[in-house]
Amino acid sequence: MNIVITSQELPGINDGGGIGVYVLSWAEMLHNQGHNVRIVTLDPGKAVNLNQFPMKVDLIQTDPHFGHGALAYSYALYQHIRRLTHELHWDLIEFPDYLGEGYFTIKAKRLRGEFSGTVLRVHGHMSLELCDTINQEIPQQDRLLTYHMERYAMQYCDVLSVPARDLETQYRQFIDRNIIVTRHPLPHLPKTPLSRENEAVYEESDPILLYVGRLEYRKGVDLLIKAAIMLWEQGTSFQLWLIGKDTLYQHESYQKLLERLIPSIYRTRVRFVGGVARDQLYEFYRQATAVVFPSRFENWPNVCLEAMALGCPIIASKAGGMREMLAHGAGILINPEHTPSFAMAIDHILKDTNVRNELANSAQQALAQLTIDPNKILEQVVNTTVPPAVSVDVHHWPKVSVLIEERLKDVDDALHKTMESLHQSGYPDLEIVPIRANPFTTLDEWCPQGSVHGEFVLWLQAGERVTGSFLTDAVSILQRHLDIDAVYPMVTVAGQSDSCYVVSEGNVEQILLPAGSLIRPVLRYDTWVQHIPENLVMHPDDSTAIWRLMIQLIKSGMVAEMIPVLGVENVKGATMPFMRRLWWEADDELFGHAGRNLAIWTSKMCDETSLLAKDSGEFQDFLHYLGRHILHYLPKGVASRVKKVVKRFTR
Repeated sequence: MNIVITSQELPGINDGGGIGVYVLSWAEMLHNQGHNVRIVTLDPGKAVNLNQFPMKVDLIQTDPHFGHGALAYSYALYQHIRRLTHELHWDLIEFPDYLGEGYFTIKAKRLRGEFSGTVLRVHGHMSLELCDTINQEIPQQDRLLTYHMERYAMQYCDVLSVPARDLETQYRQFIDRNIIVTRHPLPHLPKTPLSRENEAVYEESDPILLYVGRLEYRKGVDLLIKAAIMLWEQGTSFQLWLIGKDTLYQHESYQKLLERLIPSIYRTRVRFVGGVARDQLYEFYRQATAVVFPSRFENWPNVCLEAMALGCPIIASKAGGMREMLAHGAGILINPEHTPSFAMAIDHILKDTNVRNELANSAQQALAQLTIDPNKILEQVVNTTVPPAVSVDVHHWPKVSVLIEERLKDVDDALHKTMESLHQSGYPDLEIVPIRANPFTTLDEWCPQGSVHGEFVLWLQAGERVTGSFLTDAVSILQRHLDIDAVYPMVTVAGQSDSCYVVSEGNVEQILLPAGSLIRPVLRYDTWVQHIPENLVMHPDDSTAIWRLMIQLIKSGMVAEMIPVLGVENVKGATMPFMRRLWWEADDELFGHAGRNLAIWTSKMCDETSLLAKDSGEFQDFLHYLGRHILHYLPKGVASRVKKVVKRFTR
């Protein structure tokens, strides 16, 4: 088979973690079975030796037109895969779930019919959304977009697979589809276990309990420290060694939080080792009496496999894949949230040599049961039934009514540019319907429905230019997918032709973000006429009419999707005063009363006006709260303006 495997991380190129280790192990296993395998990974921006790999490795750079990192990589990957398919037919292309790498490629197959005959697989490692949820992260807008990319890729890929049944259970909470369980290949592991010659010295010195992994809330290191403190208070003596790099938890060092948990009398018993190179790690395993992995949730951790291969006695959380790795007595499985039973397990394993020896032997036997047959996994993946794409009658193109708002001073020249771009698009049946700019008092005054005869409707402003095959793509998609009511393209903004803007699909909260004013939809006529806002009077300069329509449609349950093509250039978004007015009018239904008040205060502060009570204690308290707790959740552009005002008016 011809197989492409993608990952932003790869050992020997840009390092990374477990995903890269999996990709390299899986690719090598498939290569050794005679398959043609190609890895695509992120270019590290420095010289690397690609000859170290037995298969071909392609390095790609993120697309510079995107300001969002995950989008920039996913789009660059999509374009690279398109080039690869011109060279060769690929039977299977595999993406990780993390960061939604396959988002654009999967969207292109689902909507545009690309990559026909190729199975697009997403394999589960733990999505950013799941990691953030367990880590109690409150996401900013860029992360919400990444979550959407991950969910979309998992929902619409041809095959979604996971290595552990607990991860399958997690994903079924928000993904309604078939999920198959396929084990990971074993990574390169030590061939022989460590010598246990140091067992005899445990009675003469404190035993060592070893943790290996990032210092991260999800990893449960705080739960481990609480269990250790309980034992120390009961008189049990041992050393706790923590190996792993520090991370942030709620915007501060997680290691510092852990250090504050430890009473001063026990601090000499805890050693924060930091990150350790893999070739040095085995010495720590050799010195350890037992190894512990107390994660709140874990997928299929390589560190646990390494400890099993080295014959280390293991205590591990039963939340996740380690429950399957260590089944049938290969380790002590615990609920790390229950401190007394966790402490009891530690005490038991540290004090009983026989238990440790039995666990070490059982772990190695269990490891042998985790080997996989790559051809059986390929058969399971590739033979998954993929529904055929719905065909479109290319001999009949329905009429598209193009509604063009005439709001510019030099409207004739702007209208000419828009009309010229529509003619160059090559769509065979267009109807141009100029519509009035604001204000309007009745619906017919704004856009006479009697002038619209198309089966589909496209909204534009004079001066905006349709590009490429956007119209034919949009109509084809709406004909194939009767469950989709509207589609809209990626766009470039007037004066910013070097940047490409993508508006996330999904709920009204996403469409309400400032980029929502850049949506230029093609939608079904019947959907449009059912939801046009009535009795809406707008300021002559207010350019939010199309945006308001999209919000109304999505509130009414319409399904809209972005298509992976640059479809409209020179788009003019709404200006901030009219954005605020739209948000204000949307207030209670979308944000709730408290959210509306915050939006009002933010708007006032961005204007740096209406600050009559700026010297009051209540207002000063609000400024401090805004600066400490709210700023990092706001979009960057808004946050920078608010920060200036907070600095100016805070006493």
